[in-house]
Amino acid sequence: MAYVNRNKSKNQATWPYMFLNTSSYSYVDPRYQIRTVEYIADKNGFHPVLNKSPPPLPSDTPVVAAAKNRHLVQFANIANAHNAAPGTVVVPVDSVAVNRAKDKHFLLYQKIAEEHARIAAQLEAEKLANEGTAQPILLQQH
Repeated sequence: MAYVNRNKSKNQATWPYMFLNTSSYSYVDPRYQIRTVEYIADKNGFHPVLNKSPPPLPSDTPVVAAAKNRHLVQFANIANAHNAAPGTVVVPVDSVAVNRAKDKHFLLYQKIAEEHARIAAQLEAEKLANEGTAQPILLQQH
């Protein structure tokens, strides 16, 4: 007996005189992998074996194989071109965008620092101006 539907299939063979039933079924797991369970049911019980091996990958066509080879050659050329000689230190260089961002940050920092210095000077001047006119507050205890 066998049947197949979109997401699973089943095969079964029974030998009643031997009290033996062998069967297998396949299903699609949550990761969309096809899993096959083969089992034997005999007088000693039910013995399932889950086959987790994925189907073999298809082999590359000549066009795909050539493209992969071209990519590996180009990658190796770029990697070799960027390898530093032994004992040399490679210092990173800022890009134009990084330099602009650094300049903008520095200008904003200077502007904020100048504003803070102005506020501090103003507060100090107010403190000095108010020192002579400050009146003590007397608290009365009852």
